[in-house]
Amino acid sequence: MHNCQAGRGPANNCSQGGADYAILRVNNPSGWNQARGWVFVRASGSNDGVAGTDRDPSYPITNVSRVSDGWRVCKSGRHSTSCGRIFALGYSYTSNESGYSYSYLARARYCQQDGDSGGPVYAYNNAYGIHHGGNASCSAVFQSVVDAQNGLNVNVILQ
Repeated sequence: MHNCQAGRGPANNCSQGGADYAILRVNNPSGWNQARGWVFVRASGSNDGVAGTDRDPSYPITNVSRVSDGWRVCKSGRHSTSCGRIFALGYSYTSNESGYSYSYLARARYCQQDGDSGGPVYAYNNAYGIHHGGNASCSAVFQSVVDAQNGLNVNVILQ
């Protein structure tokens, strides 16, 4: 791991797996050509009163921005794509499992499953965030991609 930002709490050490987002150093750059400004979107039904998605294996991301309360966002993860509305900004919590405290998250009503963490949160060709976690009732939290860019001094690759 080259650099990371982690939640605050016991053992706040990125090498111990507590990071929320990170930059990885590629030891074989000639074999790595993964730069892309798009998201793989699976077909999904409507949820939380917002439209679902059509399958698009190369949905373009053309902008990075913050969200506002009530906005539609979608998450693509390991298992599925799901959309919902933002219902809280500036959300904070402490994990019972790790003891880490997380703050400045957004809450949305899209569905998620274990293994979706780190997936993109987006809509209308805008990158909004990085999926953090959630529960079975389609209440999820994500970190602002703007905060991740600023914290790590990087930029999202755009199409």
